[in-house]
Amino acid sequence: MMRQGKQAALSVARAARRSLFAASRAAGIQGVVADSEWRRNQLCILCYHGVSMSDEHEWLPELFVPPEFLRARLEVLRRNDCTVLPLGEAVTRLYAGTLPRRSVVLTFDDGFYNFYDAAAPVLKEFDVPATNYVSTYYSVNQRPLLDLSIRYVLWKCREKVLDIDVHGQAEQLALSDPDSHKRAVQLLRRQAANLEDDRDAQSDWIRGVAEQLGFDWSQFLNDRTMHLMNADEIRDMSRRGLDMQLHTHRHRTPRSKELFVAEVTENKSVLEGITGKPAVHFCYPSGDFDAMFLPWLSQAGVESATIGVSSLAREDHHALLLPRYIDTILQSDQMFENWVLGMNDRLRFRAR
Repeated sequence: MMRQGKQAALSVARAARRSLFAASRAAGIQGVVADSEWRRNQLCILCYHGVSMSDEHEWLPELFVPPEFLRARLEVLRRNDCTVLPLGEAVTRLYAGTLPRRSVVLTFDDGFYNFYDAAAPVLKEFDVPATNYVSTYYSVNQRPLLDLSIRYVLWKCREKVLDIDVHGQAEQLALSDPDSHKRAVQLLRRQAANLEDDRDAQSDWIRGVAEQLGFDWSQFLNDRTMHLMNADEIRDMSRRGLDMQLHTHRHRTPRSKELFVAEVTENKSVLEGITGKPAVHFCYPSGDFDAMFLPWLSQAGVESATIGVSSLAREDHHALLLPRYIDTILQSDQMFENWVLGMNDRLRFRAR
């Protein structure tokens, strides 16, 4: 009952916000805010992850968007005369106070192969720059991302029954049942973790799970649905003017200074070795950031870092704590437009 009440309250709040935005647009307030000196001094950094090559956005809409969605978003930026800047230039101009009107930066996380296959053609169509924050371990070691692969296989086979051994006892889990599906994910993650020291055995194991469920694992590998870009693809993206930047080597943020700096410096070494260009901009994996990381990043030569806090970036933000707007297919067109034009932040500041 409490959850239903909270959801109802959120629905009412969203409806009120939509009405307010509609009234603001009708009254011309949206355009006034978008062209204001206040908006000129703000930078809208947009965050995306994967661009689906098939049905990934139907499975995990928080992480994947279809190419037509990305194209529609870029149409919004074009229609509203936004200035899409390269990340490095945008950060420099933010702190110099020289941003052009309606400044926007496009960023993508993780380095998925689908950036090469599905996103890059759309970006080329609109002739806009973008940054991809690449975790390099699975670029160098070309295997699919294991956790996402487990979850995707179980989703694709959600009408099947999984036979699994649990402490020597056979257990059958109907994947159509939400609780059984959740348990299957947990048990498979545990089995995968037990094989972490033997990647070949781990690969054989996940293939066995997939084949038991009738999932075509060979086609999945061939399609590279859950792969990251390899070195040649990263190099090609860089040559085409797309920016490849830092996301740690293994997509993790250890609290040990030695381990954290090693993650960043290995990531940096691999990327710079592939592209021949400086890698000095960073994104915290999974949005996990801590104040202790700031001097460590500076020591590693990092000039800017982005976090998953929805706000426009301002000159008074720390350069290693720049906020972004995480855009997904769950966000309405109107909400997106109001973010890039500055209405959301402006109304929030006025409410303080």
